[in-house]
Amino acid sequence: MTTSDNIFELIKSLSPSEKGYIKKLSSFHPRGGQNQYVKLLDAIDRQTIYDEKELLKKFKGESFINNFSVAKNYLYNYILKGLESYHKNVRAEIRSYLNQVEILENKNLSTHCEKLLEKSKKLALKYELFELLEEIVEWEIHLISRRTPNEKNHKQIIVCYDELFDILLKKDITLRYKKVSSLVYSKMLNKGQIRSLEETKEYQEIIEQGPGGTEHTLRNFKAKLFCLLANSNYYLHINEYEKSYHYTSRILKLWEDNTHMIETNLFNFFGCLINKGVCELKFKKYGELDQTLDKINEYFLRFHPENNYLRLSLFNFKFYVSIFTGQQEKGLEIAGEIEKHLVTSRLQEEDKKASQLFHFGMSCLYIGIGDYKSANKYVNIVLNDFESDLRSDLYCFSHVLSIIIHFELGNRELLEYRVKSTYRLLLKRNKLYKVESLILNFIKDTIGVIHTEEEQRQAFIELRDKMVEATVANRFEEIALDYFDFISWLESKIENRSFREIKRRKFLAHLEQTPPESSLTEK
Repeated sequence: MTTSDNIFELIKSLSPSEKGYIKKLSSFHPRGGQNQYVKLLDAIDRQTIYDEKELLKKFKGESFINNFSVAKNYLYNYILKGLESYHKNVRAEIRSYLNQVEILENKNLSTHCEKLLEKSKKLALKYELFELLEEIVEWEIHLISRRTPNEKNHKQIIVCYDELFDILLKKDITLRYKKVSSLVYSKMLNKGQIRSLEETKEYQEIIEQGPGGTEHTLRNFKAKLFCLLANSNYYLHINEYEKSYHYTSRILKLWEDNTHMIETNLFNFFGCLINKGVCELKFKKYGELDQTLDKINEYFLRFHPENNYLRLSLFNFKFYVSIFTGQQEKGLEIAGEIEKHLVTSRLQEEDKKASQLFHFGMSCLYIGIGDYKSANKYVNIVLNDFESDLRSDLYCFSHVLSIIIHFELGNRELLEYRVKSTYRLLLKRNKLYKVESLILNFIKDTIGVIHTEEEQRQAFIELRDKMVEATVANRFEEIALDYFDFISWLESKIENRSFREIKRRKFLAHLEQTPPESSLTEK
């Protein structure tokens, strides 16, 4: 990537408030008019595709144009410094203190250093920033070693080293649990939901890499957090929602007791809240789910309203809630916001995963309202994306969804080919489960021999009964219904009603059987 690409990407990533802050910095506004670098920033920002020739032509005669590469580099570094100032955080504050300590120590101002180290240490301990604590204690040892040798200083050095070893031990245990949590999350993103007992072994092997023990035996927040988070994600993706909900609730209690840690661990906090919401959606705890959505939105607006990944995660979750509860109109409204964001934002790798999940959801939503051409458009985005394997499970399941869509469109001539190619794909990737087999065999063996509406209705009833039996008998097969509710789709065919109507009826029937605590119903 060239300097030009870097400066263009950086400027395009800036939010309006970030740009405003950078422009207000004093060095950007010298006397005698607007700074030339502000003009360059604005000119690049107005471009949709970086065009250096246009910039050179526009600024012909300006002094900085004679060495344009230097000007771009200066602007890039100045924007970074401005962003660093704009996004102040605890780590940056401590690093600033430590830089000052080094300067003061070189001037032999040890007393000044000690005061700064005291401030740094207090913050680092509070937020469990072990890598910085390690550096702080080493500075303390260095300063004590420079004092006049005596028994008191000797004992202080021993105390400091004991503290340092304790920090390193806590850091080691925390990193081991963080590694386990990261590996579970990484595999979860790539593989998706676990669909067989054999697949759980991969996750079990990761969990077993942890240092052992429970959060009750751990002595610091972060070790407890990553221990619980690894288990929460593990149980969520092997379809043991009760256990996942149990661990997630314990994480949230941990955060309630350490609210100051939320801002420095915000992505983990968001992930925990979304896990909680997924479990509540699964258990149909709509009142609690409504509160969880409010909390996610509250923290998003408070801390990172301009973060692409958090924004997409939040909107995607709201979007899927609307689909699962049969609120397609509400889903379309949320989808409009997501599509607007996808068009106007430069997506990073993690954003593309959320984008793929959204396009898969859009195909499900349009099946729900009977707009099969639009459903086909969105499922093809997933199938034709050259990076479709960002989510292997969505890619494979989209092939099954495509067959449903072509069946609804009446494209009978395509179905035979689609069924064969999908069967081969799923078999090759070890993704041919019972539910998928039932659908593929139904399309391949049954559709061609049906001649009357009553025969078709009976065939749908038989398929529905087999699918219910399969999902009740095997909790891993039930996960297929989290991707697409085949049973409700089959019931819509049996009853000659819309898919949306069946989903909505089930949602409202559940609300009638439970206390009136939810505001998820459409206003």
